[in-house]
Amino acid sequence: MNHEEILSQILRDRMAAIRENVPNKLDTFVAEIDQFRSELSTAFDWRVQFQRHPWLVGGLVFAAGYWLVPRAAKQTVIKDSQLAELAAILRPAVRYDKKTAAAPEASWLQTAVTNVGSMLFGLGGQIAMKTAVNWLKNSSILPAFFPPENTTSEFGQPTNPQPLPQNFKTSANYK
Repeated sequence: MNHEEILSQILRDRMAAIRENVPNKLDTFVAEIDQFRSELSTAFDWRVQFQRHPWLVGGLVFAAGYWLVPRAAKQTVIKDSQLAELAAILRPAVRYDKKTAAAPEASWLQTAVTNVGSMLFGLGGQIAMKTAVNWLKNSSILPAFFPPENTTSEFGQPTNPQPLPQNFKTSANYK
């Protein structure tokens, strides 16, 4: 055998060994990718992280809420001298209009009379409603539309007896 044949034989043997190992390495590679995928999904799953590190997740949620909630607007304090200057500047631009001007505040007597009137009006409405309901219950109009049910007590006596017709003969008619 010459030198070229030996090298080609070595090369063929090496290629055969690689071909034999490729399926095994491919299976190993696929298994490693699946394991990496599962580890990555658990690493970014907030439920798993909360079970593993509840205080850390709670602190992160608290910090995120603190940074996301808007802060109150800063209040500017105007000194009396600045207020007078602003009033002098804005005075020519402000016009008094009777239609858009605010109504004067009501006195305590007007407020009290209004509140008592509202209460009496509400109470009067409730009294009128209850009176109407009682009138309908006692009148002959309501039973014509909604006849009462004829129920009997435990002794067989009617609890809500119907009135007897006028032509019904009772023992009082035979005396």
